[in-house]
Amino acid sequence: MSVFTIESAVIDSGLRTSDSGLFTPVPNYVKCYHEEERITGIPKKLSYITVEEYLDGERGAAVKHEYVDGEIYAIAGESRRHNRIVSNFVLAFRDGLTETGCETYFEGVKVQANRSTFYYPDVLVTCEIEGEDDDYVIKFPCLIVEVLSPSTAATDKREKLIAYKLIDSLQEYAIVWQDELRVELHRRHRDGWLTFFHTQPEDAVLFTSIGLQTTVAGIYRGIPFEQ
Repeated sequence: MSVFTIESAVIDSGLRTSDSGLFTPVPNYVKCYHEEERITGIPKKLSYITVEEYLDGERGAAVKHEYVDGEIYAIAGESRRHNRIVSNFVLAFRDGLTETGCETYFEGVKVQANRSTFYYPDVLVTCEIEGEDDDYVIKFPCLIVEVLSPSTAATDKREKLIAYKLIDSLQEYAIVWQDELRVELHRRHRDGWLTFFHTQPEDAVLFTSIGLQTTVAGIYRGIPFEQ
């Protein structure tokens, strides 16, 4: 059964802190990563980097990083289940958006949430192609999808939820669980945001931002679940 709630544009929730991410030093970022303090075991800050330094370093980085207010956070690899769900979205969106002027991107393309925040969404769609002038960064997404992983769930449901809702062009943000049938869809509304919950295989999931509809079963196609 699908249900929805109405919520305000700003929610009361904490942001990602330094001790919640995975920090991996790479050559591209000299003295700008985090390392664990020997005595307390708490990651300590070495220095901040500028947006320009981040964007330049990311182009040649062996490991991708997200950037939040001068700090970088390495992105861990994902499971086969995660990859299959992302693939299901990409195939559905690309087939459905043929000749519409909208483009679908996944995993390797950044989205700029604000002047000092860059994320790598699992899937995103933009329909403002003429305004996108950077091959590596999308500035005007209309739809973003994040598939939850153990290492990203808290960030996707709290920090990114807040940041994405403040992107003027964004109309919908979908949060998808990979270990259970659960799709949480946030949709911009004149009075704030609507939140829809889809938990049954036959539930229709409507993406009004791009005029496409699928089902929960379609999103999880090829994913085994214990009966």
